[in-house]
Amino acid sequence: MKMEDLPKLEECDYFKSSQISYEGRIERVIIYKLKTNGDYTFRFTCPRCGHANRFNSSLNLIKKKEEGKSRDYISFRCEECGTDYLVEKFKIAAKGLKKV
Repeated sequence: MKMEDLPKLEECDYFKSSQISYEGRIERVIIYKLKTNGDYTFRFTCPRCGHANRFNSSLNLIKKKEEGKSRDYISFRCEECGTDYLVEKFKIAAKGLKKV
């Protein structure tokens, strides 16, 4: 995945870069939502089968409790082999609010 193929941050309502792994193989995943589109775009190479995934979907959120705290995870799967992956969804700060 080339950086020049990605949208500019100012064109996005949401942008997340993370890593997924399978049996020691690590790949990068990019999830973003353009301001002009209602769906999220998922782009990653599956570390299990090597398929280059690029698809649009809504976010499938899963809550998990870890160390006494509830965390939200984005769940998605490879289109080719069906392997499920999770990445943590961080909360986005409200626009226009300033630290006091």
